[in-house]
Amino acid sequence: MTVQQKEMETLAATAKRQEVKLKKEMRFIEKFRYKATKAAQVQSRLKQLAKVELVKVPRPPVKYILLFPNRPAAVMK
Repeated sequence: MTVQQKEMETLAATAKRQEVKLKKEMRFIEKFRYKATKAAQVQSRLKQLAKVELVKVPRPPVKYILLFPNRPAAVMK
């Protein structure tokens, strides 16, 4: 396994953990947004989410395989 592959796996795992955490926070926010006793927590979490720098996983390079048909044999006259 190359260093680049390890880095890609690490980035992918980090992005997955971040996605799970963001979904959890959004569920909390949606659940308690209009509840007066949780309003301060919701506002705090919204501020935290605004500051989060999202981890982007770059796409792996696409490899193309070009297949050309065989040339017909030259016709002799």
